[in-house]
Amino acid sequence: MIVNSQPVHSNLNYFDQQQRRETFKKWVFKENQPCNADKMAEAGFIFTGSLRDPDSAACFFCNKHLDGWEAADDPWKEHLNHAKECDFAKMQVAQDNWTLAQWLDLHYKYQQIVIDKMYQEKRNAVTKMFNKLKRRADIY
Repeated sequence: MIVNSQPVHSNLNYFDQQQRRETFKKWVFKENQPCNADKMAEAGFIFTGSLRDPDSAACFFCNKHLDGWEAADDPWKEHLNHAKECDFAKMQVAQDNWTLAQWLDLHYKYQQIVIDKMYQEKRNAVTKMFNKLKRRADIY
């Protein structure tokens, strides 16, 4: 299984399991296999595959990208193994069984992730601009 890192998904629609499930139209495993599209969506994944990587998926919450899935893989187990810090994976609870407290806690933590990502992007942009201006000032 290969793990990649990409930008955070800031689409709140992916909090809904059915919205995640709809991204798996071209998933490589059948419904009667443990690593099926329903289980992938239940475990927080969205399909990110392509012709080159037909079994690539990412957690909408922690943004952990995984590929190299096998038909017998357990999506919840693999998610937690590769993303021990992911609050969604740590919960190990299907959306239909969430309590209100769990729903609120996940939304709060997700908003923190999105805000932290936005802050880092702005900070990096300002740092880049500062360094560019500094280089110009050093020329003169």
